[in-house]
Amino acid sequence: MRVVIVSAVLVAATAVLGFGAAIARAAGYARVDAFRAAPTVLAAGHPTSAQQLWHSDKLNQIANDIVGANDMVVASEDDPAEWASFFPPGTDSENVLGFVILGDPSFYHLIFLSPDVYQVFSNWQSTGTTQGNEYPFAVAAMSLVHEAFHWRLDSGDESTVNACALKYLPTYLPTEFGVAPTITQTTTQQVPVTTTTTKPVKHVKYVNKRVKVHGKWTTKRVRVTTTTYTTVTSTTYESQTVTANVPNPEFQTILADANDFYVNQPPPYNAGTCSV
Repeated sequence: MRVVIVSAVLVAATAVLGFGAAIARAAGYARVDAFRAAPTVLAAGHPTSAQQLWHSDKLNQIANDIVGANDMVVASEDDPAEWASFFPPGTDSENVLGFVILGDPSFYHLIFLSPDVYQVFSNWQSTGTTQGNEYPFAVAAMSLVHEAFHWRLDSGDESTVNACALKYLPTYLPTEFGVAPTITQTTTQQVPVTTTTTKPVKHVKYVNKRVKVHGKWTTKRVRVTTTTYTTVTSTTYESQTVTANVPNPEFQTILADANDFYVNQPPPYNAGTCSV
């Protein structure tokens, strides 16, 4: 039986990227209703029954949608000490954001996520927004999509899987994470209004007219009034509400952060090509 433990996206240098600090600042340590305790599977050298993992229907559904399955389970750890115990001594577990275990039926369609990722998703599900927390959320979303692609492709190739996570993140942000690429923006602007009116213009002139006075013809000066009409156009301005679809800054920020995270990862994570 082939058993391969595939790690999630690794942070190249926490001190440089500041991911740990960003997580600590942006997400509180709290369990939300969306997460619930899950019994831990038993296997030598892997999570034990003494350790408690958490899962949410929302994350399970996201993983199912990405993989094209209906039995995915996303198990999230909230305790760094327990997370460290999953790995051999000397492993820098703080920089492992998640993993899957390929080739062992006991761990089929299971995704394990780290305490850092758990806190970000916990905060997202409790607040319903990523605003103010975009970079940690970009990393957490990349981690989940990355691990799901291990199962979708049935592959331990980290470069390919991570390239697919970056490629498909714009697709899954609106459909799975509720971050739309555009938003409706309403503004008020001054719109010109043109009015056309017809204005009468009177003209007066004097003409000589022959008239008969006491039986005799004579010339008399007579005033003649005529009226013409001219068109007058005037322009005024009035306020009107204008609604338009514009790029969503939240969506753009998360994609930019995900790309920044990707390029700052070590090989092979930042040097692959997505095969699908």
